[in-house]
Amino acid sequence: GRRPGSSFTMELVPAQVFGVRASLKDHIWYINEQTVLYPAGSHVVVSSLDQKLQRFIPCTERSEGITAIAVSPNRKLVAVAELAPDGEPATATVYDVATLKRKKVLSAAAANLATREFACMAFSADSKGLITQGGSPDWTLLHWHWEKGKLGAASKQSTAPIFQCSFNPYDSSVVCVTGDGVCRFMRVTDQLLKPLPGAMGKREPQGYLCHAWLSEDRVVVATDAGDLLVLEAGELKGALNS
Repeated sequence: GRRPGSSFTMELVPAQVFGVRASLKDHIWYINEQTVLYPAGSHVVVSSLDQKLQRFIPCTERSEGITAIAVSPNRKLVAVAELAPDGEPATATVYDVATLKRKKVLSAAAANLATREFACMAFSADSKGLITQGGSPDWTLLHWHWEKGKLGAASKQSTAPIFQCSFNPYDSSVVCVTGDGVCRFMRVTDQLLKPLPGAMGKREPQGYLCHAWLSEDRVVVATDAGDLLVLEAGELKGALNS
């Protein structure tokens, strides 16, 4: 602000932010044993536990809030997705965790999508690939060569919400998405996300809230009914019902 009758200006910058934006999925990340990264208000906070200091990545000027965060497996990068204003495409920005400098901005406009948000994101095991799951109305998954700012492939997943997307940590050419009635595996090929075979047997479709890779071909999926489903090579092999 500026004092009346004075040319002196002041810039207010945050020193401490309290609280956490718990509405986001996977919203707390350990960068190392003494550093935690999480969203709070319109900032991403990088908090040093031993030094009791906070650093901040602010939302961009026209942002309407953070919608998703993903940290790379090497813990050197963070991708921050933000809700765009009406009529504008979703964006995801990759930052260097050490310097907090912006490295690349990725926009849904590259795939001509109408969505304002990315609902979830994930880095590949080598941290060179990034997938961003577009929200309504398209629910389109985008695969990026993010260092080049290049869109690799796009695939519409559903008309219902998608809750999580991930790379196979043992094979970055395979990705998985789970959502409301959707559990799907795909292989990344030349500019394509090709569906892989898979089946849930005779089970009725459920809300598949989240999943975790147990091995190269085994995934456990949690449902909105509290069930845990074990899949191997996309096929249902067992269930632990609630």
